[in-house]
Amino acid sequence: MKLQLEPFWRSFINDDERAFKEIYEKLNHKLLRVASSILPQADAEDVINLSFIKLWTKRKELPLDINVEAYITKTVKNNSINYYQKNARKNNEQFSHVSLEEHQHPTSNSTEDIVINNEFALILENMIGSMPEMRRKVFTLNRNEGKSYKLIAEELNISVKTVENHMGLAIAQLRKELIKQKYL
Repeated sequence: MKLQLEPFWRSFINDDERAFKEIYEKLNHKLLRVASSILPQADAEDVINLSFIKLWTKRKELPLDINVEAYITKTVKNNSINYYQKNARKNNEQFSHVSLEEHQHPTSNSTEDIVINNEFALILENMIGSMPEMRRKVFTLNRNEGKSYKLIAEELNISVKTVENHMGLAIAQLRKELIKQKYL
């Protein structure tokens, strides 16, 4: 069912806060589904709110004659993807120290440290092993073999962007599991 938002849109562009609220309320459920398909729900809600704040601040620059529902949905989807990619890069930096080799060769000689490091390496290895095949390949080529995204893309015959996406997903998966198992 197509919502008739165009009259509200014209009022919204002309500084009508009630029209702004009406558009938000009519689209919020749909936008939450779209953003939640990319992000966790709390982040999805934040992205939707930030998207509407940005729409409000730039309302005078927005086009008048558009499909409002499609425009706002596309805006939220793009903002969700950007948010995801930005956080994937942050997570990538956080986990830049994670590699199997570091945990297989502990710097301390105490038996306890060796056991803890070996246990962690085994857990990490199992987590990596549970990843989908392509994600696992990309992650191990980067982290264990030290290959750049560009080299991995060439070797696997995929785009650099696909490599970035696989790395972001791999790191997010590891982070989630490490938090769940109380390592982070």
